[in-house]
Amino acid sequence: MIKALIKSLVCILLLVSGAPAQSDTIALLNLDIFSSRAANDSFSDTSVGKPKIALALSGGGARGIAQIGIIRVLENENIGIDLICGTSMGGLIGGLYSAGISIDSIENIARALDWTDFFSNRPQRSTQFITQKEYGENSIITLRFRGTDIFIPSGVTSGQKLNSLLSYVTLRSDYVYENSFDSLPIPLRICAVDLVSGKQVVFDSGSLGNSIRATTSFPLAFEPFEMDSMLLVDGGLLQPIPVETALEEKADFVIAVNTTSDILAFEDINDPLDIINTTTTIMQLELKEKEIELADVVIKPELGDIEATDFSMVEKLIRAGEKAAAEALPEIRKKLSELEGISNHDSTVIDSINLMASPFLIETESFLRPEGNGQYVLSLNAVRRHLTSAIQNGVLSQAEVYITNSAMRTLHISAQPTFRLDRLVIKGTDEITEAETMKAAGLDYGDYVNLTNLQLLRKTATEMMLSKGYDLAFAEIRRADDKGGTVILDINEGRISGFRISGNSRTRSWVIKRNFLLKEGEPYSVARADSGLANIYGSGLFTEIRLNLEHQDEGPLVHIMVKEKYSGFMRLGLHYDEYYRTEAFFDVGNSNLFGFGQEAFLGILYGEFRKDFSVNLRADRIYETWYNYLLRIYHNRLEREVYENNESLGKREERRSGFEFTLGSQLSGLGNLGLSFGISRIRLEHTDRRITHTGITCLALSSRVDTRDRFVFPSRGSRFNIKLEFAFDLLWGEESYQKGEVSWKGYYSLTNFMHLMPALRLSISANPLPPSEKFYMGGSRTLYGFRQFELQGDKLFNGNLGLRFKLPYRFYVSSRFDLGNVWINWDEVRIDDLLHGYGLMISYDSYLGPLSISYGRNNLGHDRFYLNLGYDF
Repeated sequence: MIKALIKSLVCILLLVSGAPAQSDTIALLNLDIFSSRAANDSFSDTSVGKPKIALALSGGGARGIAQIGIIRVLENENIGIDLICGTSMGGLIGGLYSAGISIDSIENIARALDWTDFFSNRPQRSTQFITQKEYGENSIITLRFRGTDIFIPSGVTSGQKLNSLLSYVTLRSDYVYENSFDSLPIPLRICAVDLVSGKQVVFDSGSLGNSIRATTSFPLAFEPFEMDSMLLVDGGLLQPIPVETALEEKADFVIAVNTTSDILAFEDINDPLDIINTTTTIMQLELKEKEIELADVVIKPELGDIEATDFSMVEKLIRAGEKAAAEALPEIRKKLSELEGISNHDSTVIDSINLMASPFLIETESFLRPEGNGQYVLSLNAVRRHLTSAIQNGVLSQAEVYITNSAMRTLHISAQPTFRLDRLVIKGTDEITEAETMKAAGLDYGDYVNLTNLQLLRKTATEMMLSKGYDLAFAEIRRADDKGGTVILDINEGRISGFRISGNSRTRSWVIKRNFLLKEGEPYSVARADSGLANIYGSGLFTEIRLNLEHQDEGPLVHIMVKEKYSGFMRLGLHYDEYYRTEAFFDVGNSNLFGFGQEAFLGILYGEFRKDFSVNLRADRIYETWYNYLLRIYHNRLEREVYENNESLGKREERRSGFEFTLGSQLSGLGNLGLSFGISRIRLEHTDRRITHTGITCLALSSRVDTRDRFVFPSRGSRFNIKLEFAFDLLWGEESYQKGEVSWKGYYSLTNFMHLMPALRLSISANPLPPSEKFYMGGSRTLYGFRQFELQGDKLFNGNLGLRFKLPYRFYVSSRFDLGNVWINWDEVRIDDLLHGYGLMISYDSYLGPLSISYGRNNLGHDRFYLNLGYDF
C-alpha cells in the first residue's frame, strides 16, 4: 500500500514540476471507440490517477476452486480488476476468467468435471477402434522400451486429459488475441518454475492452454511440462501467491487470494502424493508469508480440513470463497478509497490551452480552474472522468489529451464528435449480410455511431458467424478512410491455413493428420478439433498431444505437437477362475512398425489347461483408409472337460496350428466389419483316448460393435457381435459346415448406482459341427448352477437379465436370472426344454482386474460357487 502511494505521488510531482524524465510531452489520455480494446472487448483507460488493481491467485489444488466464489463477489461489487496473476490452480481459474470465460461458465466446468479422471492416462474408449480395445485392455502391466531403455514416467499422468480440456476452452482466445496475454479482456500473468534452471518463469504471451498446463504440473502427480529447453512445474514452488509478480507489473493495489493447503495431520498422510504435498507446504511457509506481507488485502477462505486432492465438495468451496470475499469488501473499499484520495491531489498548472474541438463538445470548466495570472489549474482525474464519460455516453468518438513543455506549459485537447451511421460494409465473408446483421443488432441507418452500437455490431456479427460453425470467427470494426458515415466490419472466418506437425521423430506425419478430422481450408471447429486430438491420443502412439493455433493473415495455422511413446512394449496379464485355474499372457513387440502405426508382436498365453503361442501383425488403419488388417500365425493347446448329464466324461485335448488373415473396415470408434480367411490343422485326443486329425479351411464374415464406457463394470453402452462362418473341404480342409452366432449385451443406468444388464445369444449351424467347433454354455457368465462350458451342442440359446448395484469403495453386488439350453438337431429344440438359473455375485474392482465371488443354482437342483480374479483373455 505504501509503495503504491509513493508511486502515485512521484507521478504527480513529475507533472507539477513540468520536468518529464525523457520527453517534453506528457500523454494523459488517448481514447477511441474504434480502438481494438474499446470496440471489441472492453473500454478502459490507463490515464494518470487511476489505480491499477491486481488479483494474485494462489494454488491449493481442489481448495483453489474457492477462487470462483471470490471472483464472482468482486465482479458483482464492481471491483474492476486490471491484472490477474495466477499460479497452479489460480493460474487455471484466473487464466480462464482473463480469457473472457464467464465466472458462471467456469463454475459449471468445475461442477461437471470428473477431476480424478485427469490422473488417468487411458484414452476414452469412444475414441478407440474396436480392434484397439481388443488388445491391451486386459493387461495389468504395460512396459514401454526403446532398445534397452525402459520408459519410467516422471508423474502419475502425462496430463493429456487436462491438455485436451485447456485446448477446448482457450484456443479461441489464443487466436483472437494473437497469443498476447496483455490483449486478453483482463491482462494476465501465469507463473511456473523451470526445473532445469531452478528459476521462476512468468508467461505474458504464447499459448494460454500451455501456460496453464505448465503451472498446474504438481510434482509426481503430473509429468513436468516440456517447453523449449525447459521442464516446467507448479509455479507455487517459488511463489505460492504471486504478489511479487503483480508488483513487478506495476500494480498499485494487490488483492491476494490464499487457498493454499495447511500442513496435513499425521493420520491424513497416507500416500506418496500426501507426503509430497506436505513437504511442499512446509517449504512454502516462509515464501507464502513474504507474499502476504506485500499484499494490500489478503482473502483467505475458511476451508477447514478440505484436502487439495478432494474435488468432491465444489459447492462448499465456492460458497466459502463467496463468504470470504464478502467479508473482505469493507477493507478493500476503504484502502482503495485511501489510495484514490492520495491520487486526487492531482492538480497541475497550465499556461495555455490548445482546444482542437468544438467548445460545445468539451466543458473545460469541469476540469480547468482559471488563476488570476492567466494560468489554469488542471485536475487530471477530472479531465479523465469528463472525457471518458463523453465517450461512453456517445457524445465523442475520439479524445486525446497531452501536455507539452516548451516556452510555455500547454494543454492540448483534441476530440471528434460521434456521427451517424450511413452505411455498413461487411468484408471477409459471404455467410452474413449487412441487412441481416443490422436487423439482428436492432440498429437502423441514421443511428449515431457510439461505443455501445459498435460493441453491439461486433458482438452480433461474431455470434452470427459462431452459430454457422465458424468457431474462431471474430469481427473487427473500423471507420472508412473518408471519415464519413461508413463503418466496416472485417470478419475473420478462422479458416485453417495449414498444418505443422512437430515432435514425431518416428511416426509419419500423415499418421497423425489422418486422425485429425479438420482439413486445410475448412473453418476451424472446436468440437471436431477436440475429437481429432482424442483420436490421435487414442491411437496409443503418444504420451501427450498439444494443439496450438498460430495467427496468420490468411487464417490459423494448426500446430500439432506430439510426444511419442517408446514403440517397444511388453504386456502382462493374469487371470484365475475355477475352470482354467491360473493363467498368464505375455506380449512383446513393436507398436509403431516403420512409423506407420502398425503393431507386430509375439503373444504367449500359458496356463494349466490353455496354452497359445502366436505371431501377430496388425494395423487399425491401412494408410489413410478406414480399412484394418490382422495376420495371425498360431499354435495352441486346449484341455476341455466334457460333461454329460452333470457327470464328467473326462478331458478332451485339442491342439491347433494355423494362420488367419482378416481384412476389416472400421466404423469410427463404434465397431468393425470383417472378412477372415484361415487354415488350421487340428489334433484331437478324445475322452476315450482316441486321436483324430482334421483340417479346417474357413471363410468368415463378422460385425462387432462395442459402445461400453468401460471394459469392466460398464454403466452404459452395449456390445454386439455377429459372425457367419463357412468351412470348405478345399485347400487342406477336411470339414464342411456353416454356422452363425449373434450375441448382444446392454448396460442401462437406472440410477447413478443401479444398472440393468440384459443379454441375448443365439448360435446355430446348418449341419453337424466337429467337436472343436461346437457351441458351449454354462457357468457364472452364461447359466448359473452349471459348470463352466458344461453344455455343448450345435444349436444354442441363452438369455440373461441382471441387476447390478454400485457400492462404496469400488464394490459391486449383482443378481441375474438366466435362461437357455443347447441342442444337437433342430427337431430337439423345444421351449419346454429351456433351463434356467439364478445367482448372486459380489465383486471388487481391484487393480489386478475384477475379483468376483458368486453363487448360482439352476432348475435341476444343482448349485455351485464360482471364483474369478483378473481380466478375461
